[in-house]
Amino acid sequence: MKKIKSLILGLTVVVCFYGCRAGKSEQPEVSSVSEETPGNALVFEDTRVSSEEGKKYLGTWKDVYGGHARMTITSDDGELFQIEINWSENPEKNTHWFFTGKWDEELGGISYRGGKSEQYFLDNGEIEEEIIYSDGAGLLWFDEDNLMHWANDVELQGNDCAFINVNAQKSGEQFVVEPLPAIFTELSATIPDGIYPVSFTADDLIERDGKYELWVIFFNYDYYDVSDVYALTNGSVIRVRGEETVVENLEWWESEGRVDINGGYEQNGISLLAEDNGYFYRTYVENDFPDYYSIGVTSIPVAREFTMEDRSDMLMSTEEQFNSTLPECIIEKKDDWTPFNTTIELRSGEIVQIIREWIPKMD
Repeated sequence: MKKIKSLILGLTVVVCFYGCRAGKSEQPEVSSVSEETPGNALVFEDTRVSSEEGKKYLGTWKDVYGGHARMTITSDDGELFQIEINWSENPEKNTHWFFTGKWDEELGGISYRGGKSEQYFLDNGEIEEEIIYSDGAGLLWFDEDNLMHWANDVELQGNDCAFINVNAQKSGEQFVVEPLPAIFTELSATIPDGIYPVSFTADDLIERDGKYELWVIFFNYDYYDVSDVYALTNGSVIRVRGEETVVENLEWWESEGRVDINGGYEQNGISLLAEDNGYFYRTYVENDFPDYYSIGVTSIPVAREFTMEDRSDMLMSTEEQFNSTLPECIIEKKDDWTPFNTTIELRSGEIVQIIREWIPKMD
């Protein structure tokens, strides 16, 4: 690996702004930090406002949606903040932003000025750098979920990113990561409309008073807020399948959006996988399947307009895969209806569709 020395003061941190996702709150209106100023000089009104609010910005930050974004913010005096952002698409080139900012009471964030350069890494270890602009301005701010956002006045690049401090911890207490609430955690008389992973056999289809019912086992899996996952450290506690596990070691596979806890599932630990473009993390086991667990069994009426899509047989024609319209088709199939390949869609308390997916056989 090349050792790269930045030609710009401050730390260099690799950042990718593509794949970012919109935050949850509206962006505040951003105004220029100062009047027109030549170069990258910084001009602020000397309000000497206490920077207690600004201290929460210090540290190394990672975009929670794209999964690769990083930002480093430091301060020598608690008043002025040095902000370093970089994006590298390949080992030969890096896009670098360098800002200086100050807490802005009116805007509720850190207003900054600074510039952008393109850096080219040469085979001899040197760097050629081209200044793109030096009169940039913008704002860093937090939303109601405590995620930091970047409002870039010049390019609008990065405006949809949301950042979490990679070293964030809860102080004064043991940090326990809880799963996000499931749609439902126990079976009741009313199950919300939706699509659910289930299992059943052909014998579970019964006829009663001229109508069909299907006994199915419902399954859940645990998934977690991405900011909680990034905040995990040794000694933290994560709850999976209702049981608490103390984190003894973490292994991140950032390029794949994965993290192994205590060796991962292959070593009786826990493995998490980023989903929905990194919006949350879920448990996973072999072949990246969710770590399903049963939440109960119940019978569900089958709608008269029931349909089934059986994609499990790659030798079937497309028409054969999608032309099943009667519940009797379940009886003709093998008993391999599992949460790994089967979902049902409920609407108004009835099963309106069953989908069985094809699962590749592993050697």
